[in-house]
Amino acid sequence: MHVGLISSRWHPAPGGVERHTRDLARTLIARGHSVSAFCLARAGDAARHDTIVEGVRVRRWRAATAPASVLDLVDDPDADRAVRAWLAELRPDLVHVHHFTGLGHGVLEVVSDAGVPTVVTLHDYWSLCPRGQMWSADGKSCWTPEAAACGECQGRTWPGLASGPDLARRRTERAFAALRRASVLVAPSQAVADAYARGGLDVGVRIVANGTDSSALAQRVRELRRSVSTGTGAPGTRLVFLGSVQPTKGALQLALIVHRLELPALTFDVHGPLEPYHGDASYVAALQRLAELDRRIRLHGPFAPSDLASVLALADAVAVPSCWEEPYGLVAREAVAAGLRVFASRRGGLAELAREAPDHCVLLGSEEEWSDALHAFGTERGSLALDAPLPLMLEGTLEAMTDRIEAIYRDLESAHADSQAA
Repeated sequence: MHVGLISSRWHPAPGGVERHTRDLARTLIARGHSVSAFCLARAGDAARHDTIVEGVRVRRWRAATAPASVLDLVDDPDADRAVRAWLAELRPDLVHVHHFTGLGHGVLEVVSDAGVPTVVTLHDYWSLCPRGQMWSADGKSCWTPEAAACGECQGRTWPGLASGPDLARRRTERAFAALRRASVLVAPSQAVADAYARGGLDVGVRIVANGTDSSALAQRVRELRRSVSTGTGAPGTRLVFLGSVQPTKGALQLALIVHRLELPALTFDVHGPLEPYHGDASYVAALQRLAELDRRIRLHGPFAPSDLASVLALADAVAVPSCWEEPYGLVAREAVAAGLRVFASRRGGLAELAREAPDHCVLLGSEEEWSDALHAFGTERGSLALDAPLPLMLEGTLEAMTDRIEAIYRDLESAHADSQAA
């Protein structure tokens, strides 16, 4: 098949969706399919820029006009025209949309109107919330959209855009109208499907766990850990955080607990971008000040995906202290697949991981639970044994994911052929 993938960004841009789409594209190509992608242009690119990235034909595009209203975040006629031209030129057999940010939901209707089967993966809550994470401007996790609260929050987030309760409600309705046009909706966890159902989306969503190349990652981590242990002796109690340093991810909250525990053997290493969150740099600044006060809290900045095994090899445990309803928890699953212990919030898709790997994943809720767990970890001076059995991760492997996605593609291809014949 010729598969078209639409997303906001493409590799080598960092991010979980970017890693997912890259892995999916590479696996599809290895199985004999061809893949084209449509995404936003990078800084410095021309308004339209075509290139080949690891065998994928990538078209990068930039809008000519800026949004004036929160409704423009889901409806962009420029993006619609650009995707329509891309479809006419490349004629993919099927299109799989992975994110609408910067493009709008109208692109899905463009594909549907062209008679091309469509799959949409709901990687996060962007169709429910333009902030993407159901996390309000005043730092609270939201359970479901409410027009009054969303209108006020969107106005604070984008003061230059027209906003308000009515526009917030219409934005959600517009997004859902487009999602109903998809041939198949997919989510990486039941937590995501449930959130959309609470928000009023009355369409079935299939659960397909995002996959990682867990066997290769585990092998590489163990090789590196053995060399580290051989060279430096027994490991200490090295707690590692991986991901964007922003309020929803909880790095600062966990660093404060580590700071208060005052356990000399416990270190907290933060690997991830230190960037403003919706223009607010105060969260990162607070973490940087804390790191200056406590040398056990170490900020390393972003790391390349190719360095993941090296980062995990220097960890005794990985912390995923998410404050939002984590849609999936890729970092936690990669760490568990590598045989590491994971301390994770009892939020969203992370709770589903604990059922897959109960011996490797500890779910925590309150600050007291986190403090008790880290105190125990910080005084035991050790980690899971290097020869401990790896958990059997049946759902989260790259091959299992691609098998299920490919089966969806084949079913849609067959149904489309039948409709054309009729």
